[in-house]
Amino acid sequence: MMRRYLWVLPAILLPLLVWQWTQRMAVEPAITRVVSCPNLPQACALQDGLQLRFDKAPVTLQPFRLYLTGMPLKAGTASFAMQGMEMGLNRYRLLADGEAWWAEVNLPVCVQGRSDWQLQLDLETAAGLQRVLLSFQAGQP
Repeated sequence: MMRRYLWVLPAILLPLLVWQWTQRMAVEPAITRVVSCPNLPQACALQDGLQLRFDKAPVTLQPFRLYLTGMPLKAGTASFAMQGMEMGLNRYRLLADGEAWWAEVNLPVCVQGRSDWQLQLDLETAAGLQRVLLSFQAGQP
């Protein structure tokens, strides 16, 4: 009896695996840009009129806000990581307030004393998903 229904498992799993693969492929960014911004509390141009600004210099364990202006977005996220070091989940959904997209961020302290962070912005625009990478230094508390 059990053998007659063994074909059901592959028939269910295969479409699920194909769907998961297509979803993963769909979220890959169309464009990835690496940019620099020497002074984060001042607005700096990232791409196509998009500007990034932090409300103050980033310091670990102290909340700060980042703002994006100048480009119409559908949605976006900001992720923070360190090269070669697991720092937990530091991903923030950008919120719209009519004038800008923003997120309130709180970076953890690195137990090795490092302060080299990389910001990854994943932005959903009319042209598709775009990714912006920005390296910066955070102060220590």
